[in-house]
Amino acid sequence: MAKPLSKNFFTISLLFISMLFGASPLKADRKADNWYQVELLIFRQASNYETAFELPYVKTYPAGIIELLPPLLNETVDNKIALAYQLLPANISSLKEETQKLDPAGYSIIVANSWQQPIASSSHADLIHIVGGELLVTPLSYESPDSLQQAWEIDGTLKISSNYYMDVNLDLSFNVPKSTTYYSNNLGYLTTYLKESRRIRLGELNYFDHPQFGLLLRVSRITHSDSAGD
Repeated sequence: MAKPLSKNFFTISLLFISMLFGASPLKADRKADNWYQVELLIFRQASNYETAFELPYVKTYPAGIIELLPPLLNETVDNKIALAYQLLPANISSLKEETQKLDPAGYSIIVANSWQQPIASSSHADLIHIVGGELLVTPLSYESPDSLQQAWEIDGTLKISSNYYMDVNLDLSFNVPKSTTYYSNNLGYLTTYLKESRRIRLGELNYFDHPQFGLLLRVSRITHSDSAGD
């Protein structure tokens, strides 16, 4: 049976390509006024409320979508050396307290990511690919067990833009195996969606709600003294 490619394979490949061709995430000016830290926490709800799941469709993303780069390996490293869109060590996140409160309350963490990035106007803002959780892999049919269907539990996009205000656009899929739903055919997976646009304030913790999962997001400005090379 064919084996699915791991998320590490894609992220490491992306890092190599970015370094080889000088992709924009590695060239961002850290001393610009538009440099921010983004902290994202996605978790399964403690109770599975009734949700209308749908059959998934094949998602396609634009060629310029940003993939978050592999995290810094040293957990104690100073965040000043992080590249744009490179995942930061968990100890740098300001959502550590929220993470610690969620686990004992029965909310299981799917994604806990922090990174730094420039933020542009809506027409120039980067679209960021968000994936995480379990990699769901099932045969397409009983007759073709080697033909695999796969998807990450969370898969979608995040776009943060700034004109006079800070705007967030979320488009996320939450995928679950059919075997965990009322469908008798337990092959494949089903999908439900969270699509929301919201205006936020810098430094504030924002909660996005869905019957199956929740999301916490904070965007904070980085001052020049926090930037690399200072």
